Amino acid sequence: MKIRTLLLYGVFLGLALVVLSLADSAVGTEFLQGSAYGGIVGIIFLLLGLWLGNWGNTRKKAVQTIDASSAGNPIASVDRVGEGIELSDRETEVLKCLAEGMTNKEIAGQLFISENTVKTHLQNLYSKLEVSRRTQAVAKGRTVGIL
Repeated sequence: MKIRTLLLYGVFLGLALVVLSLADSAVGTEFLQGSAYGGIVGIIFLLLGLWLGNWGNTRKKAVQTIDASSAGNPIASVDRVGEGIELSDRETEVLKCLAEGMTNKEIAGQLFISENTVKTHLQNLYSKLEVSRRTQAVAKGRTVGIL
């Protein structure tokens, strides 16, 4: 998560606590203690975060379609989806990192993902490109115009 996002959440959390405390003191009664307000706002932010996280995961992922016979013409490859190789944006990024000679650990650091996720992307790449090694994947990527 980016620092800016964390700071933004912190500011909103602080503002929500201040508003709840001012609303309670404006009424003239102490309905809840200050720590209870923090808990309520924390639960609200937790639910908001879970909802936003789920929303982000359910969005349709962009797919890049590449066809060996029309590697120079991306529009033609979209017309022949059945003949092409469909790679997600992330798989394309992993393939580009492979072409630069990066290790799984370096790819994970570059793309801010775990090494296990890199391995999963590599398995998907190997399957889609119908290869069994890193060097073969890079060669096939160059052949079909991905790289």
